[in-house]
Amino acid sequence: MKKQLKAVIALAVGVVTLSSAAFASYTSSNGYDVLKKSVIETLGTDNYTLKYEVALKADDKVLDSVSRYEELDIDSGALYIEDKENDDYRHRECVIAGENYEYTSYTYADESGFYKYPIDSVGVTGTLSFDKDDKITAKYIRFAELFIDTFVGDLKNNFVLTSQTDDAKTYRIVLSSVQVPEIVNAGFAVIYSTITENADEEYMSDEEKALMQMGEDTAVKNASLSFTVDKNNRITDAKAEGVLEGNGHYLTLEINASLYDIGTTVPQRISEEDRKNARDVSADFDTAEYTEETEETEETEE
Repeated sequence: MKKQLKAVIALAVGVVTLSSAAFASYTSSNGYDVLKKSVIETLGTDNYTLKYEVALKADDKVLDSVSRYEELDIDSGALYIEDKENDDYRHRECVIAGENYEYTSYTYADESGFYKYPIDSVGVTGTLSFDKDDKITAKYIRFAELFIDTFVGDLKNNFVLTSQTDDAKTYRIVLSSVQVPEIVNAGFAVIYSTITENADEEYMSDEEKALMQMGEDTAVKNASLSFTVDKNNRITDAKAEGVLEGNGHYLTLEINASLYDIGTTVPQRISEEDRKNARDVSADFDTAEYTEETEETEETEE
């Protein structure tokens, strides 16, 4: 993954996750501060199994959903990923320890087999693969932290510690409509106006149609977040939900994520048959040219 893209993702992770931190109270320190530290500590984990699901619903209908199952071991250079979407899209990816090739399959409904191509100069990376010592990435994370500090304001005092053991602590918050900053609802009004101005029913997505029927007075009905932090200050479970309401309709975003087998994950392999029958597309990749281009780009950035 190129440095520019990793930096943008770092910012996105910071903004999305930390903004959810408008949520609990810790016995010896503020839950908001605990969440910030644990987000940063979780980034860069190099051996883990990760599972997450994201679903967007309009009333009771699922408009869109995505899920990922990922196993990573940086030290051995092994990776296994399964992605799914509700439109029958499937993606599988596998890098086997000791091999210089990656196997990737993109399918709709029917399995189409794997493609085999050389691993690029960046090497094996996963969802949490961030170099926190990288100057650019560190700046994006710091910017996100300061931005959310300002945005959250006094809501940072609303954290509640719900359970605690020697190995983990769990926090939770539920925000009602009156607790949500007005700027958030104003943002949805802008989105509605933009959709209305460029409306073309024939080409509108299901998400745009759902927002249209909710009207310009759409506002957050409630929002909640719960997360568990282990003894090493890494987030191991997280659940978030946000509900928009307008004209008697509801738009709900649900996120569920789990991080486990940290330090003990051994990524699975695709079958020997899939490896044998994988279509070798190495000729389509000029590794030397890619490496030179990547190095030149990084030098320019620095």
